[in-house]
Amino acid sequence: LQCYEPRLLLIRNPSIVWEHCSCESMVLSLGLNDGASASSTSLLVATGISVAVGGFACYKMLSSSGKKKSKEYTIPPKPPLNRVSHVSIDVSNLEKSIDFYQKFGFTPVGEPVGEVGRGRQQFLLGGGFADYKTMLLLQENPKLHDNNNNNNNNRRSSSSAVGMTRLAILTSGNFVEIMEDLNKNKGLVPMKPATMNTSSGHLVAYQDPDGFVVYFVELQGIIGYIIRFNKWSKGVTDPWAFHWTINVTPGGDATTQANTIFEKLGFQTQIHIAKDQITYDMLPAFGIPAEGSIIEQARIVGLPSDQMNCTIMEWTNPKSTKEGYELTNTISIAVPDVKEALQKAIDIGMVVPGGLDKIETRELPLFGTVQVGTAFLEEGCNRMQFIQF
Repeated sequence: LQCYEPRLLLIRNPSIVWEHCSCESMVLSLGLNDGASASSTSLLVATGISVAVGGFACYKMLSSSGKKKSKEYTIPPKPPLNRVSHVSIDVSNLEKSIDFYQKFGFTPVGEPVGEVGRGRQQFLLGGGFADYKTMLLLQENPKLHDNNNNNNNNRRSSSSAVGMTRLAILTSGNFVEIMEDLNKNKGLVPMKPATMNTSSGHLVAYQDPDGFVVYFVELQGIIGYIIRFNKWSKGVTDPWAFHWTINVTPGGDATTQANTIFEKLGFQTQIHIAKDQITYDMLPAFGIPAEGSIIEQARIVGLPSDQMNCTIMEWTNPKSTKEGYELTNTISIAVPDVKEALQKAIDIGMVVPGGLDKIETRELPLFGTVQVGTAFLEEGCNRMQFIQF
């Protein structure tokens, strides 16, 4: 982490019920069971630190026993504004891909939209915050592999290629059980052996039927404890689609430009890891050697109150290149006015082919008719959509 100085509070009993409260200061009211001492801790909580899950709000204790209650989740008529409503993954065969993602715990919701072989779409619901769960949108694209130039037998790009290349699912305390279930009971084969007990945690990566990378990660150390508490306190359920990797073109101004664009779109930096702070011990799970790999920077950003983060990365070894799949995934943000959002995208330097004249009317599963404006972080890659539901 970059020069953070968190204040640490130790809690013996993690089964405390909290209620969100409005407060400008970062304070946690804590209670210990009778006879408890801070030296016999089972949970470490940090306050005053902004982390990958968005940082802590203020909570007050309701009781010192029992588990946090969660309400049954209902998909709202419209996604909340200024949140990542969904991320889109292009697939060549919708049925095969639905089957794959169901093994990870995602569930099809609503009916698919579109004709067979002509761009059918299906939403999948996973876990996430109690108020809104960012969904996956599988989009059938019969021409998905037509521009393949990575000599990989119609498989998607490598993890380091330019574009949106990976989806991370966060686990907390049940990594081994999940991995064994996927491998033994559901017949999935990891890309490479899992990396276990590294300085960062555990990671196992899989590829969907078209080669897109989906991986489970469990973080260790203080960040792991923070994430577990935040997950519990905010009612997050599994599978938690935690972050979306965005690889930019190395060299030049692409990284600076991407960081600036996200900031002006309202994304806040959760963690910035400089080149000399990056550890590489998890990369072998993706088939990338730890030794010799060079990532210039990794920055995790997220919208306020959102649960889906984006990780902006710049690879120089292996060097990120365009492999023909840089336009096959999309991140979508719910906005109140698509025209205003697209104008802002133009003003902050995003690439908007056709300008405001290219706002489209589309049909989405569940939500029906929407207005869509499309912009790119760079020319011809890393697509973002602003959607007025």
